[in-house]
Amino acid sequence: EACPEQAFGNKTGDCKQQNPGGLCPEGKRPDGSRTCTWSYEKTGEIRIDELEGISDYAAFCAAHHREYDENTDRGDGCDFWDGKQDPVRNAKRV
Repeated sequence: EACPEQAFGNKTGDCKQQNPGGLCPEGKRPDGSRTCTWSYEKTGEIRIDELEGISDYAAFCAAHHREYDENTDRGDGCDFWDGKQDPVRNAKRV
């Protein structure tokens, strides 16, 4: 992204021009120039339900399950978010 040293709302035109970022134009392979150091390709998407192991969200809700409860730091019917602030569990979620 252009002007990486500034917060989103503080990016001036001058900063964007001087620091355009390294995203290559679509279809171009990175060449190491200051305007083309990385690229990406869309390969699809995944729903959070799939990661959580919830195959039917309507049924999950109808059974009064919860993905996460702040009071217990656990889910009910789902353990994906258990230990929400635990670094080891967060690494596994990523």
